[in-house]
Amino acid sequence: MREVGRLLKNIQEVDPSLKTLAECIRPSCFDKVVEAVRKCAVYNSSTQQYQIPSLALKLGHSLKKCAAIQKVAGIKLEDGELKDYAERFEELCNLEWADSVSSHALSTLYQRKWNKPTILPLSEDVVNLHKHLNVKITESTKRLSTDPDKLAWYSLATATMAKIILFNRRRSGEVQRMPLEDYQRCNTHTNEDILEDLTEWEKKLCQQLSRVETKGKRGRKVPILLTSEMKEAADTLVETRSSVGVSSTNRYMFARPTLGSKTPLRGSDCLSKMALESGAKCPSALTSTKLRKHIATVSQLFCLKRHELDILANFLGHDIRVHREYYRLPDDTLQMTKVARLLLAMEKGNSNNFRDKKLSEIEVSLDDPCTSEEELVDEDEEDDLPDEINTGASILAKTCNESKKRSSLQARSHSNLSVRKPDQSEQRVVVNKKSHWGNKESDAVQDYFDKHIRLGRVPRKDECDKCKKSLAPLLDDKTWKNIKYKVYSAIQANKRKR
Repeated sequence: MREVGRLLKNIQEVDPSLKTLAECIRPSCFDKVVEAVRKCAVYNSSTQQYQIPSLALKLGHSLKKCAAIQKVAGIKLEDGELKDYAERFEELCNLEWADSVSSHALSTLYQRKWNKPTILPLSEDVVNLHKHLNVKITESTKRLSTDPDKLAWYSLATATMAKIILFNRRRSGEVQRMPLEDYQRCNTHTNEDILEDLTEWEKKLCQQLSRVETKGKRGRKVPILLTSEMKEAADTLVETRSSVGVSSTNRYMFARPTLGSKTPLRGSDCLSKMALESGAKCPSALTSTKLRKHIATVSQLFCLKRHELDILANFLGHDIRVHREYYRLPDDTLQMTKVARLLLAMEKGNSNNFRDKKLSEIEVSLDDPCTSEEELVDEDEEDDLPDEINTGASILAKTCNESKKRSSLQARSHSNLSVRKPDQSEQRVVVNKKSHWGNKESDAVQDYFDKHIRLGRVPRKDECDKCKKSLAPLLDDKTWKNIKYKVYSAIQANKRKR
C-alpha cells in the first residue's frame, strides 16, 4: 500500500491533474505511469540500471492488480468505459512493461547478484550463538518461575524461538507462525517396530527429541525437532501465558505478550537480536536463509546418498532440485578440492588407477611430473605389470619402431647425400637394469602397503620413497618406480581374486 502511495505521489509530480490512482489506470496515462515508476525506483538512463530494482518489479505487479480491481468494479457497476480502460491498460502492461521496466530491473538484480560475494555463517559464530541462547533461556526461565512478568516471558519466547530456528535451520516464518495447538500435539513416541531396527545411539536420540509438525511454505507439512531443553522452555511459556497477560484469542505459540494482540513475534527479528547480543563476528550472516544454505553446503562434504539427500531436503521443507540449485552455495571450495582430484588424475594420465573410487578417495601427488603411465613403464618393470599392460606397451613400442623405420627409408630415398654409418661407439645404447624381486622383498613391500592394496590405491612418489627408507637396506637396489609398480601388481592380483 505504501509503495502504491509513493507511486501516486510521483505520478502527480509528472502530471498534477491526476488526483487518484483510478484516473491513472487508462491507456493514455501508461507512459506517465512508467515515468513515475522509474522515478520511484531511481532509474539511471545512461547506465539503464535501477537503484532500487526490486521496487520497480513490485510496482508492476501492484499496477496489474489495481487494473484487475478496476475491471471488477466496472463489471459490477456496469460501467463499460471503466472496464474498457482497465482492460486496455492491462493489455499495454503485458505488451510493453517488460521492455520499458522489467528487463532493466532484472538485469540490475542479476548483475548485483553476480558481483556480490556469498557469505555463509561462521562455525564459531553459530557455536557462540548456541551458547548465548542456552544462557538466555536458563536465566529467563528462572526469572519467570520466581516472578512471572511480560518482560521475562518476552525474553524467554525470543530466545526459545531463535534457538528452534537455529537448531532446525527452519524458515523463521514457519516457526513464528506455529499455532499453539500444533505444539500441544507434539509427538514424543516412536513406532516400536522401527525402534527395534535403530542403533543404541539412535534410540537414545529418539528418547531425548520431540517432533512437532506445522504448516510450511505452500502448505507443505514441515517437522520441527525439539531437544529436552527446548521442550522445557516451551512448556514454561505455555504454562505462564495467561499469568503474564497473553491474549487468550492469540492462537500462536510465540504470541506477543500485549493485551489484545493476535499476532506472533517476528522470528527474523528475534534471531537478529540474539545474534547481535552473542557478539558474533558476522551477525548479518546469521539469518534463517543463510543458515539453511550453510547446512545444504556443508552436507556436500558428507557424501550423502540420494535417499539421504531427499530426507534432508524434505526436512528443510523444499524439493531436492531446489536444494541442489539454490541452497548449495558456494561451490568454489568443493571444486578446488573434490573436482580438482579428478582433473589432476586425468592430467597425469593415471585415471585408470582410480576406477570404482569416490572423489574423496583419489589422491594424486602434486610433486610428480605430468607424464603418462606409458612413459613411466620401463622394460625392466614390465614383469611386474599385468599381461594387458605388457601387451599394450609392446604394441606401442612396435608401432613406434615401425614408424621410425618408414621415416628412415623415406629420408634415404629423397636424399642424394652420402650418409656415413655411425660407429658402434657413437650409437646411443640404452641399458635397462633388470629389477628382480625376492620373496623377502615382495613380502616386506606388501606388508608396508597393505592398506593401499586393500583399498586399491597406488602409492605416491613420496610414499614409495618413505617405504624405501624405512625398509633399508633391503630395497637399496629399487627405485621408487619399482616399488610403485610392485604395489600396482599386487592390487591387480587382489582384484582378480575377488
